[in-house]
Amino acid sequence: MLLLVSVARVQQKLLFILYSAIVLYVFAYYSDKLKMRAPFIYAGLVCLVIGYGINISNTRNGVKYFGTFWLVVGSYSAFPGVVAWCVVLLIRRFHW
Repeated sequence: MLLLVSVARVQQKLLFILYSAIVLYVFAYYSDKLKMRAPFIYAGLVCLVIGYGINISNTRNGVKYFGTFWLVVGSYSAFPGVVAWCVVLLIRRFHW
């Protein structure tokens, strides 16, 4: 029984990666379509703030698990936008 419980927990943690990848692709698609990076980076950072706020509070583990979900989604979706934004700015500045 203990093995089944631990397998279920691992499966739930692996779903973080799937959901954050979906959010990442949605952010990337719309930031390229709209040619705006900053709002999507800020949205990822807001997800991080929500996740940190939940995780530093005195709550149950299930709620902290939800906060960890927000942390993973925010960190996975904000970082590629920052890199893409830097590349675009460098290309404009040092264009041959």
